[in-house]
Amino acid sequence: MKIKLFIFASLLYIVILGAFVFNVNSQDYTLTLGAYDIVLPVVVWILLPVVLLFIAAVLHMSFYGLLRYLKYKNFFSDAKKFELFALDLLLQKESHIFFKTKEFKNAAALSSSLLTHQKIPDFDKFNEILDILSELKETKTANLKKFKLPSDNALSLLNEKNHILNDINYAYSRIKNKKELEDELDILAFDKVLTSGNLEQIKALKASKNSEQICAIFRRFDEGSLELNGTDFESFMKDNAFDEKQFLKIAKIGVKKLNPDSIISIFKRFKNENIEALRAYLFVLAELSMYDELRLELGNDESKFQDFRIVLLAREHKKKIDLFSFIQ
Repeated sequence: MKIKLFIFASLLYIVILGAFVFNVNSQDYTLTLGAYDIVLPVVVWILLPVVLLFIAAVLHMSFYGLLRYLKYKNFFSDAKKFELFALDLLLQKESHIFFKTKEFKNAAALSSSLLTHQKIPDFDKFNEILDILSELKETKTANLKKFKLPSDNALSLLNEKNHILNDINYAYSRIKNKKELEDELDILAFDKVLTSGNLEQIKALKASKNSEQICAIFRRFDEGSLELNGTDFESFMKDNAFDEKQFLKIAKIGVKKLNPDSIISIFKRFKNENIEALRAYLFVLAELSMYDELRLELGNDESKFQDFRIVLLAREHKKKIDLFSFIQ
């Protein structure tokens, strides 16, 4: 209750009470205290404790009103200073602003920690989240279930991304039955399986692989992180539109990793179906020293395949050429 309203209501009550008592009994009453006799009207004796209580209540309310005033005075002062403090944070300046109220001291500490990620004493839940943010930043997986975050939340997405990157089996389970990749996380899981999964997982994927992804598989074969036989090698080449450079890169891998008959058979079949594979087939013939077959494939048009004609010329002069660097 506001103090002015309380004073008005209390005085009105005292007046009404005094008038009522005086109307009932207007006589005096004598109070004897030892040798002293105090004679006052009855109405005074009745109103005296009420007035004393009223004065005490007013003093009590005034005291706490003063404390509240001082508190809110500091609160509003801190509110104005907090705007300047926020500007310092945005400008990444060291702030020298001091707050008087506990609320704004805590708010300033929390705001600073949002940028610095430094822990704050006695803020256990806040510090726990800082630990989780640190783990996610380090590409680790955190338990976010208790926070009940929506699936499209930035932290949920980052945690899912980390789970995919850290667990090849989880990545495989996410997309193994999908014929179409639905979002960026599906694409990430698909690429993760292609770059880190075993042959069985890669072959089991239902989503189609583009030429770049197939080339990545062949690079793993070349690096030794994936084993392919001739059948697997040819199977990955089917149903993909490789360009001439991609066919050549694949041929350079296959000629090192597969037996000669297998690699020749594969690229001979592809060059008959796709003119883009012809140059790769010529490379296979040259690398395997099948010069007669190479000469037949080159034909009589001297304007074409000059680099392979140089290879034949070098052989005639018993000069050795590094075909992997020469044929591009």
